[in-house]
Amino acid sequence: MFIGKTILAFAAVLSTAAVAEAAPEADVPQMTVHIGDLNLATKSGVATLYSRMQSASRAACASYGEGHSPADVRNNRSCRDDLISQGVEQMHSSALAALASADPKSIQVAFH
Repeated sequence: MFIGKTILAFAAVLSTAAVAEAAPEADVPQMTVHIGDLNLATKSGVATLYSRMQSASRAACASYGEGHSPADVRNNRSCRDDLISQGVEQMHSSALAALASADPKSIQVAFH
C-alpha cells in the first residue's frame, strides 16, 4: 500500500491515499513518485518533487536507448521527457510546470 499521493505516468492514475490496481500496457514505461511527505505549497517541495520525477524517469526509461548511438540517446531522452511531462500535467501545479519549463534539459511543458 502506498501512503500519500502517487504519480503513475502513462497509467494516468493519481491517488491521494493508495494506488488502485491498474493494468499497464506492455512495454509502456511507468514511473511512481511518492509525494505524501512534500509540501507542494513551497518552492522546496516543488523542487524536490521535480527532482524525484527526474530520478524516477531515468529508472523507468533505463532500457530505452541502452546503447550509445545518437538514436539510443534520443529514445532515452524522449522517454524521460514524456514521463515527466505527463507527471507534470497530472499534478495541475503551475509552480511545477514553471520549474519543468525552466529546466534547459527538459522539453517545454504546457500547463492548462
